[in-house]
Amino acid sequence: MDQTDDQSKPTFPLYLAFSAFGLFLVGHLVGGYLFENNWSFTHWRYVPLWYVISWGFVSLIIGYLLIRKADALAGFFSDRRRVIVGAALLLVIFVILQFDSFVYGGGNLLIRQIAQTKTILLRWFEFGSLALVSALFYLVNLTGIPATTAGVISWKILAFAGSGLTIVASLKLAREATEDSRLRLLYFLVLLFGPQTLIYFGFVGVEPMLVAVLYWFALYAFRLNRGYTAGHLIMLWAVAAAGVILHVTMLVLIPALLFVTVRNGLRLRPWLSLTIGIAAYVAILLLVYIKAGDNLEYARRILLPGDLNLQESYSLFSLAHFWDIFQLIILFVPQIILLKYFFWA
Repeated sequence: MDQTDDQSKPTFPLYLAFSAFGLFLVGHLVGGYLFENNWSFTHWRYVPLWYVISWGFVSLIIGYLLIRKADALAGFFSDRRRVIVGAALLLVIFVILQFDSFVYGGGNLLIRQIAQTKTILLRWFEFGSLALVSALFYLVNLTGIPATTAGVISWKILAFAGSGLTIVASLKLAREATEDSRLRLLYFLVLLFGPQTLIYFGFVGVEPMLVAVLYWFALYAFRLNRGYTAGHLIMLWAVAAAGVILHVTMLVLIPALLFVTVRNGLRLRPWLSLTIGIAAYVAILLLVYIKAGDNLEYARRILLPGDLNLQESYSLFSLAHFWDIFQLIILFVPQIILLKYFFWA
């Protein structure tokens, strides 16, 4: 590789990251006006324009420094102790900026679920997350803090724990991917600051912890792809099991888990591993919809990802449902693009 290529290489993931941020920002600025069913784009309508402009200005300054001073920044964080201090400082910044995020979402119901009931019901599909928050709530409540405040604090502790685990996983993934310190820095930024940024800041819900599960799963899958060890395979299964216990939506990891296990553990042919993974995915879909057939609450959660009210015209194949799916895809596509580039690179 010549010198020009070597100098330009680190800028591409940075530009890709900025493109993802741009798509996310533009979607939130104008997405609320594109169509009638626009629940995922409306909450920024209430943010002052000067605030959005100021964040954009700060982002441009940071981007300029990363492009022009990439070597200096990467060199500074090449020391492990500095990386640890920087990661801890980043988590502190997340705590400070918690009120800057879309903190509550549908979380008021989650707070009421543990803080305003005599008995906390640990439902099967969210058993692990509610069990953790319930234990935290019990400890926080011992201090005499009002129940509702204790409920908020308990969920935020879970959120910031997920943020910390995500930071560590992002650092490890970036370190695994390349020996180039500049690329490591940019990969870390790409991994951590996707459209998920809002939920890092103390989001009330299990989502920050699930993001951490996904990243640790990706880490051990990445390591297995580079060379099989029984320890990495055991950790991959442990992370997937922990995710499913936290929330049933982590069943989406099962097809990938089987694919990696069959491909890297049993050393079978790629086409057979892929077939088993696809079969597992179809089986999970059938299981989900069979379960939804006799469970109204479960069916409602499948059809209405935003916990919206039931509508007469709303069905599995209705236009409103397709708009909901479209909005979910728009919210997650930038992160998917970045992760795909990361793994292919």
